[in-house]
Amino acid sequence: MKPNPLAIATNIKLLAKVNDVLLRAEHAPARIPKQKIKELRKEAYKARRHAYAALDRDGVSRKKADARVKTYEEGQRRLDQMDREMEPTWRALGKAINKQWRLMKALEKIMPARKLKAWLTKPNPAFGGKTPYSLVQSGEHGDIWKMIRQTRQGAFA
Repeated sequence: MKPNPLAIATNIKLLAKVNDVLLRAEHAPARIPKQKIKELRKEAYKARRHAYAALDRDGVSRKKADARVKTYEEGQRRLDQMDREMEPTWRALGKAINKQWRLMKALEKIMPARKLKAWLTKPNPAFGGKTPYSLVQSGEHGDIWKMIRQTRQGAFA
């Protein structure tokens, strides 16, 4: 029977999860009953045996499986580290996108959508000859919000 790469990958991932569960069980808080931890370990070892048996059927030795699990776990740790490092960047990016979205929604309320694109790309003397789009891109929303407030209050009517 030909080895199934998906089944192998799934069992490698299962072994990594089992290792994680066993590690967490070792350092479980005191408030978790010892019997619960014992049952958890028992289930984890059972899952580990099944995963090794399945890998063995697919021709992957325990030594190779352990090496693959180690590689998988190292990769997961690197990804987790990258996520932690990128968190402030993602948060800042989300805020910037939210600001731009709110600005565009406010503009759509004061001018028809069909005219909005032309207005955004046309240099405007009120913005020092810059296009509103360039102000949005550079994060200089202040003048545009000022114009929106003035228009809402009827300053240009």
